[in-house]
Amino acid sequence: MVAINYPLTAMFRRLALLILTSRDAYNHPRYANVRFDDALAQALTEPDEEKRKQLYAEAELLLARDMPVIPIFRYAVSRLVHPRVGGYRFH
Repeated sequence: MVAINYPLTAMFRRLALLILTSRDAYNHPRYANVRFDDALAQALTEPDEEKRKQLYAEAELLLARDMPVIPIFRYAVSRLVHPRVGGYRFH
């Protein structure tokens, strides 16, 4: 799994995971798992951030176990930062 900064995480997870719910029109692999659908439905309405993260993690674990799609690439980003540049953090 790729680590993504939190504000983007919720949006990314929603978009990436929702297309694999049973009834989504873009669910081209026709993946269907009631537990996956339920975890995402709960995550979308869960106000508590920690519980929401747990629900997303549960859905991702189900996906990893069922493997309805196989990731064929991974983003790689290189950064060159001069040693005199301070306070730079790679996200």
